[in-house]
Amino acid sequence: MYTLNLDYQANVIAIPATNESVVVVDDFLANPEQVIHYAKTTAYFNPPGTDRSFYPGKRNKMPLPYKRALSELLNSLRDRGVLQLDGKVDIYRNELSLTTVKESQLSLFQKAPHIDSLDSKDYATVHYLCSEQHGGTSFYCYRPTGMAQFSDDNAVKNMLKSIQHHAHSFDGYIQGDSALFERVLSVPAKFNRIIIYQGNILHSADLKGQHNQQDDIGNGRLSVASFFYLE
Repeated sequence: MYTLNLDYQANVIAIPATNESVVVVDDFLANPEQVIHYAKTTAYFNPPGTDRSFYPGKRNKMPLPYKRALSELLNSLRDRGVLQLDGKVDIYRNELSLTTVKESQLSLFQKAPHIDSLDSKDYATVHYLCSEQHGGTSFYCYRPTGMAQFSDDNAVKNMLKSIQHHAHSFDGYIQGDSALFERVLSVPAKFNRIIIYQGNILHSADLKGQHNQQDDIGNGRLSVASFFYLE
C-alpha cells in the first residue's frame, strides 16, 4: 500500500545551539497520493486534543503498511550512514494530522515552541502531504538560557513558568523570533518531504495563516507525525 521510493534524496542539516542535526528526505514515498486517498476515504479524524497532545488539529492513526515503509526508510538511512541510530528502532506512533484550530482558540502553550520528550533516544518525524505554502518546521532556542535541547525536567518547568509570566507576548502561532525564543533553523514544507529529529529539541510547526487552519484535506496542512524510540 505504501512503498519507499528508493531514489529518495537525503540531506543532513546542523541545528544551531545543539550538537544535533535534522535529516531532510525528499520524495520519501513512491506513492504519496495513497496517504491522501486514505485521508479522504478511510480515515476517521478524531477532534483536537483526543490524543492527549497539544496538537492543534484533528488526527487519526495511520495503517501498519505506512509504519513498515517508514521503518524501511530509517534502516536505509542508517545503512547509508546518513542517520546515526544506535539501537533497535521502535516506531510507536504514526498520526495522520490536519491542523484546524484557529489562532483565537489556542491555549497559551500551543503558541510556544515545545519538546516531545526529555529522552535523547526519542525521535520525531514529520511527513508533509502539502505544499511549501503551508509552512514547515522551525527549531528554537530559549533566550534566557540559550538552550535548544532539553534533558532536565527542571529546566523545562522553568521555561514553562517563564512562558506563563510572558503570556501577553504570545499572539497566535509562533513563526519566528519572539521575546523568549529565537528561531535558529527553519525547514520548509514540501510535498512528500519527511524530516527526522530528536524529540527533545525545541521546535514548532510554522502555522501562521488561515490556509493552515482549515478543515479541508485537499487544501489544508496535511501531514503524518511519527515517533520512534531507540531501544
